[in-house]
Amino acid sequence: MKKIKFMPISSKVILKKIEKEEFTEGGIVVPENLRDSYRKNEASVAKVLAVGPGLDEFRRFPNGGMDSRVGDIVLYSSYEGLTFKLEGQEFLSISEKFIIAKVGEAEDDMEP
Repeated sequence: MKKIKFMPISSKVILKKIEKEEFTEGGIVVPENLRDSYRKNEASVAKVLAVGPGLDEFRRFPNGGMDSRVGDIVLYSSYEGLTFKLEGQEFLSISEKFIIAKVGEAEDDMEP
């Protein structure tokens, strides 16, 4: 299978969800088709695959470009974006404004 190259436009970001097996509080595995009903206002985790130039609708760089970078692991709002499949893989196109935070390892001298 060849590698897919994405070139998002505007302030769009292409993400690949990082799947985790989901359990209820009692330890029961929740089937994938029922998982959305268990999610309320949860955030999901994904890897950034591609980042647009950061232009707004007036073709300006409102904040001097994008904060997200290819390879970042990010937290994003689960109910935002457009999910699509390409060559058997599932991806998500989302506006950068719906990315909540970058996820990384804390420095030893930093408090959480």
